[in-house]
Amino acid sequence: MARSGSTGMRVAGFVLLIGAILLLATGLVYFAVAADKLPSFLGRLSGVTVHRTKRATAAVVLGGIALIASIVAFSVSYRRASSEASFPEGDAPGA
Repeated sequence: MARSGSTGMRVAGFVLLIGAILLLATGLVYFAVAADKLPSFLGRLSGVTVHRTKRATAAVVLGGIALIASIVAFSVSYRRASSEASFPEGDAPGA
């Protein structure tokens, strides 16, 4: 039964990792593509040739935070799984 906690953290890690990859890719697109050439779902501006650096910076920073959070979630799930493997159910110290 305790295994569901490590599985939940692993799922959270995967969700955060996918979100981080999407945010980092979006940030790179904002940095690389001029505002008038962006896809419409990213907010194209007609006749403007500048890059959207504020949105790019925000996306990259949030992607980095999500990446760190996913690493922490994977680390916690790995530690929980290894501690559960070390102590059979009910034999853990303090249980």
